[in-house]
Amino acid sequence: MPNGIAVKLKKFIALALSLFLFMPLCSGCSNQNGANTEAVNSAKKVNVINAKVAALYKKVLANADKYNLNEADSEIDTSKSKYSYALVNMSDRDIPELILRKNYKYVSRSKVFAANKDYSDVVSSNDLICDGVGDIGGFRASLSQYADSNSLSYVEWSSGTGDTEAYKVTMNIADSNPLKKEKYWSGIITDLPKQNTKNINFVSTDDTTLLDNLAKTEDNTYKKTVSNKGGDSNSEDKDSKKSGENASKKADSKKSASGESLDSKIKAEKASGRQVVSGTVKVLSYNQVLEAQNIQDPNPGSSDPNQTFMILILDNKTSVTLPHSGDMGNPPHPSDATMMAFDDGSQAKQIMEKYVNKKVYVSFIVNDGFFPSDTGLPLGEPHLCNLKVIE
Repeated sequence: MPNGIAVKLKKFIALALSLFLFMPLCSGCSNQNGANTEAVNSAKKVNVINAKVAALYKKVLANADKYNLNEADSEIDTSKSKYSYALVNMSDRDIPELILRKNYKYVSRSKVFAANKDYSDVVSSNDLICDGVGDIGGFRASLSQYADSNSLSYVEWSSGTGDTEAYKVTMNIADSNPLKKEKYWSGIITDLPKQNTKNINFVSTDDTTLLDNLAKTEDNTYKKTVSNKGGDSNSEDKDSKKSGENASKKADSKKSASGESLDSKIKAEKASGRQVVSGTVKVLSYNQVLEAQNIQDPNPGSSDPNQTFMILILDNKTSVTLPHSGDMGNPPHPSDATMMAFDDGSQAKQIMEKYVNKKVYVSFIVNDGFFPSDTGLPLGEPHLCNLKVIE
């Protein structure tokens, strides 16, 4: 082979070997670049919005006292933290709204917050949401999350009459008052249509875990993440409910020294011809009685605001048979009662003094009381002079 051709052949072979060795290196660089690109793309799946929302809501919790959630003469529920909060779905936005609740012993008060359009601040409801069980007057209200829509269910009713109103509650930050309550049903509580709802997860404002998790959640995936987790029952409320359920079970299973249950005693009282009612004993001022009856003062100008009344607030409106003082010529006939009064000096009041603020079952006969015909308080409600406590 001529020397010139041999030299050219050697150069070609060297070039081929160089290309052969260089290609895998390029491939490795390409793979590395692909990995870097994927990492960059992954980094683009950020949680900027959710982190901003979480920070805004933490600021609300830190300043809870500045929001007007106060109720005059209401007692704080010492079994829970002073404030609690929850994340809920009340709009089409893929971020949660915040409920800040002040935990009173009977009826709690809540305010709803949402991040504004550019996530720089919060907007809040002008109206407050009240839920719980009133200590007087029979007010009841519950709040829950619809499982199949971006709204809350709010139901309020009277334990005395059963009258009920049900609302769907949403949040629209574009409106001056963003909280919207749309009544969708009214009637008697026992006829309330079943709804696909779940409990709201209220936790102490001292525990920011919910907001910490929100800050780590990828933007535009919050509702999907929540739906995958499923609904939680109220953590603070759950504990109190368990406590209440346990207390109820203990009460139901409690036996007297003779081994007779409370239920058996009630049945025996009724079988003997006595009437049985249950309720909570309260000592109320003149104005508190007016409030409990939801009436105007029937004695304007002559009433004594310092007068107090010992009253049994009945668990339910109950038909009782007693004489009517304005109709003494006719036999006693049944009339509805939502509360019963115990007059000063009566045997009934002496007995009930040790049951103030406690629930009791009492029995009585037709001649143990009367329906008044005057305008004294409680207006139109029966008075008991004698009774028997069932325990």
